[in-house]
Amino acid sequence: MRELSKELGVGTQCGKCTNCTKKILNEQLIEIVNVTDKVA
Repeated sequence: MRELSKELGVGTQCGKCTNCTKKILNEQLIEIVNVTDKVA
């Protein structure tokens, strides 16, 4: 999340978008783990 904030400026103002950003980040991390499990 810190990297997204630093690179894209997410959540640097009012912070309303941080919940949505965290949800998307978590979904993508879960997808990466699922793909990795299938490969292994």
